[in-house]
Order: sequence, then C-alpha cells, then structure tokens
Amino acid sequence: MARNVTTEWHDIQVELGNFVPIELPPTGEEINEENMEIMEGYDQKKAHSDEDSDPDFREDEEEKEIIKGFREKRLQEMKEEANKKTFGYVKHITKQDWVLEINEAPKGVHVVLLLYQDYIELSVKLVEIFEILAKHYPHVKF
Repeated sequence: MARNVTTEWHDIQVELGNFVPIELPPTGEEINEENMEIMEGYDQKKAHSDEDSDPDFREDEEEKEIIKGFREKRLQEMKEEANKKTFGYVKHITKQDWVLEINEAPKGVHVVLLLYQDYIELSVKLVEIFEILAKHYPHVKF
C-alpha cells in the first residue's frame, strides 16, 4: 500500500468517527511558501546590527574568566605531565641493579616487575606484552 493512501474501509471508519483521519505531510510547495513568508520579514542588516544588544550574542565576563581559569589549570596539568619522568621501554635488570632500580625508585613512580626465564615460552610472550604496555604508559617504569 502506498504511503498516505487510505482504503475505502478506513475512509468509512473516519466518517463514522471511529478513526482519526491521517494527516498528510506538507508538500514541497507548501514548505517553500512558508519559508518565503518567514524570509520576507527578515532584515539582514538589522539582524547583524543587533548582535550587541541581544543577550544571546554577548559574552559574559564571568564566562571569560571561567574559561581562562580552565585554560590555566589545563596548562598547569600539561606542564606537570611534561615534567614527569618518562620511560616508555622495558628495562632488563640483574640482581645487582635491583636496589638501584626498584628500591630507590623516585616517589610517585610506579614500577612493574616481571620475573621471567628465557627458556619458558610464556615468559617471553609476557616480555613482548610488557614492551607494548611500556609504550602506552610512558610514566610507568617497566
């Protein structure tokens, strides 16, 4: 059945008051005429000259200060992030390096350890995974 076309049975039911008539959507011509009527009352020069008096177009000083505060806070966060020590790689250490690299790690630096042996296949896979993670989390010491 075509869209917005009713059957004879539906039309009879509408006449009897059992059904609500189907409202047809406006045609392209009707929409165009409606838009033209709206545009006739529009004065382009007036719309641009009233921007200063319209409260929707004015930027509030409070808003500017809030945005400036957000910007300064974000810049400070970015500077702190840049100052953090970055690693980005997996460092293999020996028993002698343990104290220097692990126990004496700076405060605020997270250290992730993997005790492994080369001849175990799963250990080698974990080292590969740690290398990927180290690239994604440069602020963590692997």
